[in-house]
Amino acid sequence: MTNMSDIQLHGELKEVCDFLANYAACMLGCGATCIRIEKNVMRIAQAFDKQADMVILPSHVSLTVWDMEHTHSYHDTVKIYKMGISLYMITELSRLSWQIADGKVIRAEAIERFYAILASKPINRWVVLFLASLANMSFCRLFGGDATSMLIVFVATLAGFYLKQILLADKMDVRVV
Repeated sequence: MTNMSDIQLHGELKEVCDFLANYAACMLGCGATCIRIEKNVMRIAQAFDKQADMVILPSHVSLTVWDMEHTHSYHDTVKIYKMGISLYMITELSRLSWQIADGKVIRAEAIERFYAILASKPINRWVVLFLASLANMSFCRLFGGDATSMLIVFVATLAGFYLKQILLADKMDVRVV
């Protein structure tokens, strides 16, 4: 026989598990490392007074969330989001995990912020293209390159990043790109 507190606990476990599984799938989809994803997910789970077990597969994230007594659990498997590498997104999601851990954000607000981060528009692709080329050109100069070398690095980065943007826009697998 189940009582009302068991039903509430299972609803809470389901909500936390769904959130964390989607959070992990999003982080992996935008290029975060597995160790970073694991640390962030465990940090959030602990802040919500839960325990989490996660398996990261090539195209899915599998997550089980437990109550602290390890008596009740909920499991979810989520397909990795195909969104392309985004350091901005990784930074914002990591910042969210710290805000949750510090108690600045409650669960309902965390879920709302997660979906707001997902909905945010990426930085203009032409700006990224130009700034990445400029950054690589600067590294060339920093390591002793002359004007010709810097120009070659700028053009090569411009071409390479442009090709990357085209492939990602065509929804090609990030690992191949």
